[in-house]
Amino acid sequence: MARIIYPEDFIGQKTLFNLVKAKHDADGASSVLTAMLTQKGISMPYDLAALNAADTYNTNYIQFYKDAEENRQQRDLRADPIFSGMRGVAQYLKSYYSPVTNMLGEWGIRVDNDNRIVYPSDFDSKLILAFAIKTKHDSFPGTTSPLYTYLTEQTIDLNILATVLTNAQNYDVIFQDNRRDAEAEKQLRDNLMKPFVKHLRLIGNYLVKLYRGSEQKAGDWGFTIDRSPREPKLRNSTIGLDDQMLIKGIAINSTFTNTGTVALHVYKGLKREGDYVIVQPSNTLGMKKGYSSIVVYNPSDSTVGKCSTLTHR
Repeated sequence: MARIIYPEDFIGQKTLFNLVKAKHDADGASSVLTAMLTQKGISMPYDLAALNAADTYNTNYIQFYKDAEENRQQRDLRADPIFSGMRGVAQYLKSYYSPVTNMLGEWGIRVDNDNRIVYPSDFDSKLILAFAIKTKHDSFPGTTSPLYTYLTEQTIDLNILATVLTNAQNYDVIFQDNRRDAEAEKQLRDNLMKPFVKHLRLIGNYLVKLYRGSEQKAGDWGFTIDRSPREPKLRNSTIGLDDQMLIKGIAINSTFTNTGTVALHVYKGLKREGDYVIVQPSNTLGMKKGYSSIVVYNPSDSTVGKCSTLTHR
């Protein structure tokens, strides 16, 4: 059974529309779409105007997302070494107070029922912990803080670290603003695209029925015809921390989507070797020829990766 694989990403949808419109315009009065477009109330010029407006929103979305990633990197560049150092502080305090580990709560440090320290995973919680440790340390007069000897030995100045973290926090505020702006532009883009995408599907379905028995002719209009015995289905995957996943049977000309919150590395083929493409959160990658099998790598050691693909398995 022949079926159409419709692009799920904006660029793919834009490309497909331009191909359809170009052929429709080139065929002129003899275009097989003319009567169908009239009957369905579809206006190519109207859809083109909507696409151009959506394209502007998409450009803004990409720029805001790029700005967000740059500010996130600047934030993490400053904060990550400090947060890593706070683990050493927490372990030292646990040893200092052992076996009375409930005292760690006064420093903002959580301990579970197995007497293990529970480290926060998100930026805000890590920031709260770091400042809670400094506040508790500063509450001791002179050099009486239990941390004094450790900080001296490790050459750690909490005042300097606090200044750096405040700077990192400023980058985080801008990062969050950029992400919200990016999502707002993306929503505006997608709202314009909903009727537009519906029209593409109506046109594609019409052409497949029109060319019944010779469905490949719909390819002349830019549509991708799939003749696989099994209809491809959306597969949602989760990639562990600093881990990789092999995904096979991907429908060619479909879309890989990063549905998580960390960037993913996509390798073409069966092994994680050679060049790769970095796909940022909420972004997509077209699965062109050669991408029927891919390896997806999650470089993060703190956040799982998530993605969706259209596969025949």
